[in-house]
Amino acid sequence: MAALVAPAAQPRGRMQLPPLTDIHEQIRDARNHIRAALDNMLVDRSLSTIAKRMERCMLVQSFYDACAVLSHHAMFQTAEPRDPNEELDTLFTTSIRELFNKLQVGDSHETLSAQYRQLRRAISDCKSMLQPLTTFHGKDYIENTVLHIAAKALMTIPNFGSQQMMAMGGFGALPQLRELHSAKTTNEKAFHELRDQIRDCFRFPLELTFGNERPRFIGSLRELYTNAVVAQHDKMPVTDVNEYLKLVSDILDREVMIVAEVLPHDTEAPEVVKLHLQRKLLSAEANETIIKDEKNGVVSTLQYPNLDASKFRILLNVLDFDKDAVQFIKQEFEVCVTKVTTAELQPNSSKPTSALSIAAMYSTFSAFIRDSTQAHHRQLFLRVLDKSLASIFDAATMAVVVADELDGFIRKAPKQNLPQAEITKSVDGLAALVAAACEVDLYIALHRQRLAQRLLTARRPMVPLEEFVLKRLAIRLTVDEVAPLFHMLREAVNVRPLVGVSLCNSLMWPVAVRHYDGGRLPAPLSSSVDTLVRQMDLVGRHPELQAQTDYWLSTGIISLSVGEFKCSVYGILPQLAVLTHLFADVDGAHKVDSIAASVGLDPVACFDVLLSMTGSGLVRSEHKLFASEPKGVELNNGKKISLHAIAADGQFTTGSTGLPGVPTPKITPHEPPVAKAVPQVRAVVDKHLKKKEEANALFKQGKYVEAIRLYNECLKITSSINAQHDAEVANLNDTIYSNIILANLKLRRYAEVITDANDFFMTKPTPSADLRRKVATRRGQARFELGDYANAVEDFKMAKMFIVPPVIDPMLDEWIEKCTARLANRK
Repeated sequence: MAALVAPAAQPRGRMQLPPLTDIHEQIRDARNHIRAALDNMLVDRSLSTIAKRMERCMLVQSFYDACAVLSHHAMFQTAEPRDPNEELDTLFTTSIRELFNKLQVGDSHETLSAQYRQLRRAISDCKSMLQPLTTFHGKDYIENTVLHIAAKALMTIPNFGSQQMMAMGGFGALPQLRELHSAKTTNEKAFHELRDQIRDCFRFPLELTFGNERPRFIGSLRELYTNAVVAQHDKMPVTDVNEYLKLVSDILDREVMIVAEVLPHDTEAPEVVKLHLQRKLLSAEANETIIKDEKNGVVSTLQYPNLDASKFRILLNVLDFDKDAVQFIKQEFEVCVTKVTTAELQPNSSKPTSALSIAAMYSTFSAFIRDSTQAHHRQLFLRVLDKSLASIFDAATMAVVVADELDGFIRKAPKQNLPQAEITKSVDGLAALVAAACEVDLYIALHRQRLAQRLLTARRPMVPLEEFVLKRLAIRLTVDEVAPLFHMLREAVNVRPLVGVSLCNSLMWPVAVRHYDGGRLPAPLSSSVDTLVRQMDLVGRHPELQAQTDYWLSTGIISLSVGEFKCSVYGILPQLAVLTHLFADVDGAHKVDSIAASVGLDPVACFDVLLSMTGSGLVRSEHKLFASEPKGVELNNGKKISLHAIAADGQFTTGSTGLPGVPTPKITPHEPPVAKAVPQVRAVVDKHLKKKEEANALFKQGKYVEAIRLYNECLKITSSINAQHDAEVANLNDTIYSNIILANLKLRRYAEVITDANDFFMTKPTPSADLRRKVATRRGQARFELGDYANAVEDFKMAKMFIVPPVIDPMLDEWIEKCTARLANRK
């Protein structure tokens, strides 16, 4: 392999920054050096060897960084590795600033054009110089690097503003443009050259408008537009203004968005500007607006052959200036809006083909609802429109806004005494838009999570269409996008307990089926699920959920058709199937490998889940729940796997999973075992109470260890009675568990407090609200002491939900404030 060195002909040492007059020659020399170095580097085409060598020698992290460092050495002949963009930044910042300092308003158009072309040539040479690196970095990386350097250089010019932008924007060529346009039949070549020059003048600043720099450019362009068009309106013939605007709109092409941002919005803007844009965007391009799907009888798409989202946004900016334009839009979209507001456009109908179709329906609410006699419709949709106008073509943001309004509308509807039919119409119409947004191609990952989070944490019952949205989200999300949603479920179960179980089913079943592969979920998803399993005890704290929780736990093992065989799924995931074999022997963790192999599951994944389940106390509680003799299910491969289906009422009918290709499972129910009556229950209770009094006395004396020992004896006394079938015994045991947790907290055994509290929430059938408040508070205090402030906040919030008047607990708010302050300090 040839030595990785720069050409020997060049002396070592740092290259001096060249003057502006010599910049092109220096760039050509540097480009030749880079090419020579790359030729030497790639002589044997062993890229992996090169990367390893560069990593060892130059301490770079990747092969691409190594190539950049090598090219930097070849260009600037420096001995130490440096950032390859640093010298380019300095070089071009200096040259661009020097060039722009020459841009004076008094210069002739020819002089400004020449200087502008020089700047463009310098940047073009910079791209050419870096062209050999596109093999390693990619073309987009090189383009963005150069443009970023140029943008930074422009922003360092103190007096850079509308005058310089005016010169770049080609407005100085307006007189010449008019002359050439009038004589374009005889001088068409010159006219097209000037038109191309103006197009480049507009595109160049647009290429540099990104990030935090964009507002300054837009401000300069708005000032430019006002000075060059609005201020000169009285001096220029209307035909010239129209002609110039037409030319600009033609040559901008995809850059038409700049007109929407620069267009003056005040009443002083010339009417000719607004009329021109309206007529151009409406009359010439809106051909067949509505296409009706004869088969399904629904609106399927909107046809604007040349009207893209950016041009439509321009239309929105000028709509209010022309009543005829508003009327035109109203007529064209009336059918579509009507179908949305009457809930005829259901989520399972023909989906919109682009964000424009949703935006078009949505934006017309401003005109269509404005004249509506239904005040609540008008106010509702106008608020939505005002909030989302700035990002009307971002379907995901729009959906989040709609979800917000839907939440508020449902909360306020009872106070307004609206007819139920009207409420349903509004809710379904808004929810239909949310569901439709889930199908739009522009629905990127971040916004999918935002919408899902908004739906998961709304403090109200979930409407059917929202459940549909969540299921659609679960099917569409990638593994990396799913992981945060499982964390959101913790908050969802906490805030919306009445739909917590259905939320789990809506999201987890589709995700498990989609991402399940050979018994093991991808790492990000497995990690998130383990965390969720640890927190599922949140469900058991609400008395309203007790029946649902028991039913969900008892019927959690469902047979799903996945791949070539059926696997038993406990609760939410295929990996949990192996736990059905361990319930009869809680200490049988060593059997994981053989059991997992017998059912075709990954033993590593099963063991991970087993540890999580053990940590949350689920194994012990479910060992009691599934103590009955299991039934067998024949797999496609001839093997058998145990299956439990214990319904509290002896009846069990599973619902459809809602997924294509996933059959509805059929499970044969059988009665749960009923404990035999134990005689002399009263004697046992009396003995328990006596021992409890002794333990309480020790507790008050500060002898917490001895108190815990007696509390455990209390539990042994009542162990002969099935607490699930004796409410008095259950209440006694619940109090004992709470006292043990408090004693451990006094002894600073925080880990035991958390474990015991988890067991309390998962294993206690019907603890009182006051006990759940106490246990949640104590678990939160333990987590606070261990530094787990985020989960501690959740515990304190949970405890507040269990406060029953006249009981008050002002300390909970103080604990929440402490946790919030600690979390803020961490950041």
